[in-house]
Amino acid sequence: MNPKLTAEHLEREAIVSIRQSTPNQVRRANGCNMHSRIGRVS
Repeated sequence: MNPKLTAEHLEREAIVSIRQSTPNQVRRANGCNMHSRIGRVS
C-alpha cells in the first residue's frame, strides 16, 4: 500500500458520479477518433 495513504483516508466516504453517453455521442466520438487515426497514418 502507498505510505501516503493513511487509515484516515480509508475511513472517508466517497462520492461517485457516473455519466453515460447517448448512442449519438458515442457514434460521434468514434467518428472523430477514426478521422484522427486516419490523419496520423496518412
